[in-house]
Amino acid sequence: MSAREDIWKGPVNMDELLKKGKQPRELVDSLFTNFMYYAKRNWKYIASASAGGEALLNGTATQVPCGGIATALKMLIEEKLHQTVQYITISGYVWTKPNFLCFDQEVKGNVFRAEAPGVYNQGCFFNEHYFIQCNGKFYDPCLNSIYNTQNEAVLKHYNVNEIISKGAVMAGNEPNTLLVFRKELKVPGWQQGAWMIVNAANLQRYVTDKYDLLYISTKLKTGKAAEAARAASKKLFTDAGRLQTWKDEHTRAGIRV
Repeated sequence: MSAREDIWKGPVNMDELLKKGKQPRELVDSLFTNFMYYAKRNWKYIASASAGGEALLNGTATQVPCGGIATALKMLIEEKLHQTVQYITISGYVWTKPNFLCFDQEVKGNVFRAEAPGVYNQGCFFNEHYFIQCNGKFYDPCLNSIYNTQNEAVLKHYNVNEIISKGAVMAGNEPNTLLVFRKELKVPGWQQGAWMIVNAANLQRYVTDKYDLLYISTKLKTGKAAEAARAASKKLFTDAGRLQTWKDEHTRAGIRV
């Protein structure tokens, strides 16, 4: 039996709901219930997986990224309920709220606090995030949630100015904090790396690259993190015999040093 058939049959009997003439929203909600019931028991979230909707629904794939699982749900709603579905893409870096959990119960998130290593309970950090919209509601199978507004699960959606050092350092969501990528870590759902919340007071312990420190200084401009990075980067550039480069970059950023 294919995933399509299993999802349609239960735990909610979709054929019975159709016979009763249920409203479109209720039908989609019920199909979403069945879809998540099946996903939790048969699929694993893997951020780098390439499986699309058809592979999941015909049973030839079990490892799924958020784009693939959203596509599978979209296809099922269109095929079975003949309703219009819009595919939603939140482009760029997205940090989701900790209370929105992945359908895969082994996946807790990939963000943690520096003072609590190994405790990934600060949400999920995606390079992009995908879900669908139908009948005015938003269905996010990756995070096992239904939203009334598109950004309900978003803690922080990064704009260009908040990307301090691409793939390495990001602005934090709290004052005087940064997100620092730890490439060596492995967490369920992500093949490589996790994001660590670092307080400005501990910045130099976790950020040692002189260019990352330079970018923190010049992009944040003010605040404790910027001040700590400015002092640390100045020393590193001086030691490397490149103090003038450090000065020039700050001048270009409109910072007097």
